[in-house]
Amino acid sequence: MDKMSVAQEQFSQRRFYFRYLRVDPKSRRWGMYVTTCGRSTILPEDGYYPPVQHPQLYHFDWESGRVLDEYQMIYIPEGSGLFETKKQKIQIEGGNVILLTPGLWHRFRPNPKVGWREYWVGFAGPAYKPIFDGHFFSKPYVFRTRPSAGILEIFEALIEAAQENRPALQQNMAALTCVLLARLYSSTFVNPPAAKEASRMVQRAKEIMLLVDTQDLSLEEIARRLGTSYSNFRRTFREHTGVGPHQYRLHLKLNRARNFLLNSELSIKEIARQSGFEDDQYFYRFFKKAVGKSPTSFRKL
Repeated sequence: MDKMSVAQEQFSQRRFYFRYLRVDPKSRRWGMYVTTCGRSTILPEDGYYPPVQHPQLYHFDWESGRVLDEYQMIYIPEGSGLFETKKQKIQIEGGNVILLTPGLWHRFRPNPKVGWREYWVGFAGPAYKPIFDGHFFSKPYVFRTRPSAGILEIFEALIEAAQENRPALQQNMAALTCVLLARLYSSTFVNPPAAKEASRMVQRAKEIMLLVDTQDLSLEEIARRLGTSYSNFRRTFREHTGVGPHQYRLHLKLNRARNFLLNSELSIKEIARQSGFEDDQYFYRFFKKAVGKSPTSFRKL
């Protein structure tokens, strides 16, 4: 049986979500499969890391470290900390990805004075072997990602897939891990300075829109915070993401609403408000058009 645990305490939409997936024979025949995915926000005052909710296979203490028999990618969009192997000590900062390979002894933790936000996915299967045997990712095991790499969006898509539990879940999630690896590989190449600056602006805009306490900011105000005009912000955002900031924000609101419908007992009206929709009737119509089901029907699935 799959094990899913969602902490009740909320922070920046939800402090903890993780899932450990059952791997059936058909998934193994596919050649690649996902074992776990999740996200968490570790606050400076939390004290203990990693959170004790995780199974023993994935849990570790700082003194003994950990060795896995699968690949893992851990993305730190915010905060700072430390990653160690038996041969290296690497400072972690926002935007870093830690890429773990089977058999590697390692340990990592956030800076206790700062904390961090983390996303992770574990994956395995023979289809991944040529990627790592081909030396696309050389040591060290920590990579600095470009803001425009879209790592955060793919992790959110992984978690959304795990929550919705649609048919062919393993095959779809395995495909998303391949996209993650491709985005990570792409982000290792150097961008021209102007492109880097635009990428940083777009990534910062995404981070602002992801935070619950800034979800009511107008797009014009976000542009002012980024130090640019709204027209330039809208054009640059579309060039880097393929959609305008308004459409992107609606997608984030929709994801928040899905999470509340799946993991809370809030009323539809309260979910609309906490997801950033001022009009619950508009939310109802928009959700039904986007998802194909009303919020009430979606919750009953």
